[in-house]
Amino acid sequence: AYIEYGKSLIIDIGTAATFCIIDKNGIFKGGGIAPGIGTTIKALAERTSRLSKITFEKPNNIIATDTINAIKSGFYYGWISLVEGMVEKMLKAFGEPLPVIFTGGYSKVIFEEVTLKQQKIFDSILTMKGLKYIFERNTT
Repeated sequence: AYIEYGKSLIIDIGTAATFCIIDKNGIFKGGGIAPGIGTTIKALAERTSRLSKITFEKPNNIIATDTINAIKSGFYYGWISLVEGMVEKMLKAFGEPLPVIFTGGYSKVIFEEVTLKQQKIFDSILTMKGLKYIFERNTT
């Protein structure tokens, strides 16, 4: 991420959701980890007797009138709020603005819906780019 974008807040939304801050010197300053979208959808369905597994998608309305759409609303808008809140709080704690980089399996959906004051960038292959840079550094 640092080679591609410089200092940044990287959000990787996959099995887990990670929030990582890289400073102007390329140093990892810290971050946060939350359970991923698919992980929590599966857990809710498996750990409750009457709540079904859903597909992560935008419901017709944030205020749902049936159980399935209520679950969809909670997950969809809850994740948007989680990301917006984490970005706001992390950048406030860090003390300077950073571009926000989105990557990972569910990141495209969140990227399109999230409203941020900061520049936001979607990079679906950021991890692959990182592996390429690691390979190049170890083979030259």
